[in-house]
Amino acid sequence: TPEKKSWFKTKSIIIPHGPGEMALLSFCRKNLRAQKMNCTKMNGFNALVSDFISLNRTLPDIRHSRCKVKKYLSKLPKVSFVIPFHNEHWSTLLRTVTSVVNRSPSELIHEIILVDDFSTKGKSDSFIAIKTFNF
Repeated sequence: TPEKKSWFKTKSIIIPHGPGEMALLSFCRKNLRAQKMNCTKMNGFNALVSDFISLNRTLPDIRHSRCKVKKYLSKLPKVSFVIPFHNEHWSTLLRTVTSVVNRSPSELIHEIILVDDFSTKGKSDSFIAIKTFNF
């Protein structure tokens, strides 16, 4: 039978302290509440608080108990991640890419493709300068 292993990246889990750690609620200071209202109208969520959450944060392991002990083939094909976005708030898009990199076995990542679906916010132009991510 083919060799199997756990692909879960336990060694990459660090527990820093800061807003959004372990997916806990974060709150903004009173002096930022006016900005919060504007950000919430534009994004549908509190983007101001999102900007304070680290790109590299610790999240709880929410897998079912049987999934935590499951073994997978030790030789798997590489994967391309395609992340479409439209007018995405910058910090959430960066956190998505960071999560893919941090939580996926590097030997399985072939590429990460970001597809801007005609955003009008303009910040995604910064990604044009990035040709490849080295894995």
